[in-house]
Amino acid sequence: MIKVAIGLFVLGLSFGSGPCLASCGPLLLSFIAGTRKNIFKSLLTYTLFSVSRIAVYVLLSLLIYFLGRFVFTKVWVGFLRYLVMLGGIFIIILGLIIALGKSYKFKWCGSKKSVLI
Repeated sequence: MIKVAIGLFVLGLSFGSGPCLASCGPLLLSFIAGTRKNIFKSLLTYTLFSVSRIAVYVLLSLLIYFLGRFVFTKVWVGFLRYLVMLGGIFIIILGLIIALGKSYKFKWCGSKKSVLI
């Protein structure tokens, strides 16, 4: 699980250096060129911008992770209990119908036309 998370994080970093650099790059480079004359300070400004962007992405992803975990444990598990019970009741009813020899033909299942093309 942790290998998948690290892989997705590295993928996000590499993806962020492509399209994001293409969209944010001209604006950032013009800002750096207009305010700084030293190359070292310009690279430091760009690095600070990139690190702050990554920090915001990490914080937002952690917020979504914990929110999803909360929703899953508090809301979905309660709903899942009733869904499993309804599914079990449905299967029992179908078993009783089959055991009694009853049948029900659905209109959409009785078509002689082939669904596949």
